[in-house]
Amino acid sequence: MANKKTASKKAATKKSAAAANGGRVSPTVKFKKMAEEKDLPPQALGILKAVQKKGETTVKELVASLKIESSQPMSALWGFYRARLIKGGYIQVAA
Repeated sequence: MANKKTASKKAATKKSAAAANGGRVSPTVKFKKMAEEKDLPPQALGILKAVQKKGETTVKELVASLKIESSQPMSALWGFYRARLIKGGYIQVAA
């Protein structure tokens, strides 16, 4: 019975977080290691430095805090470089 209660509490917490956030739960981004300048493009380094500065943050907060010179929206930059940063072991993203 305890497992059912725990599972239902977790589901309720996720639902309330999603409801408060417009129906979506923003994943958590955690910094793991810094890259050298030659390893990544400047925009990816900007994202990585922002994550390093915060340590651990949500994707929503990260995208809102990005200050990178680009004609692209910050959410598009995050979407483009996310897989590369994860695959390189620079960040960890957890839902």
